[in-house]
Amino acid sequence: MLWPVVLPSKITFYILLGVLIVATTIAQWYYRKGARTCALGAVIAILLFVPCCTVVQKILDPYRFGVFTYPDFQSVHDFRIERYLPESATNITVNKQVTGFQARFTISRQALDEFFERQWEARGKDAKLPRETPKPYDRLDWFNDLIAGLGKQAPAGSIGYEGPRASNGAGFTVLYSESESVSYLLAAYW
Repeated sequence: MLWPVVLPSKITFYILLGVLIVATTIAQWYYRKGARTCALGAVIAILLFVPCCTVVQKILDPYRFGVFTYPDFQSVHDFRIERYLPESATNITVNKQVTGFQARFTISRQALDEFFERQWEARGKDAKLPRETPKPYDRLDWFNDLIAGLGKQAPAGSIGYEGPRASNGAGFTVLYSESESVSYLLAAYW
């Protein structure tokens, strides 16, 4: 679950390492005190790591999380989303978050059924719960509260598809509106 801090940590580490190397090199060239500067710089870098990492994360997060739109599946380029999104999805709106995402996309019922067959074939053996037949979804208010960031709600009478769900909670649920040919996806990953 620490994946959101990995990239900011790496960036911070390399920035502080670069500053330390440059400062040590300059101190060695001009003052002949490179070792002392390196030791003091290392202590300062260790103390500044978490605050700098927080700043880097605040700069990066608007580009990694939030609402994004894509014309088709090939434009997504995020493996966490691609594994739960059908390849034939178009007009995609995704609300990316740290622990999962919500999506709205256009797809035909046949393409969605084929996608679910492939998902259950690939991940069904590890699923915590048995496969259920798609049926009208009965917890629509709960679902719509969770996808509110998309700016749209799944209409009444939407068909609910429960994807394979791992024991840690990773998995997805899709509501399909046959009248609109639009799906609403709620996914969680750990």
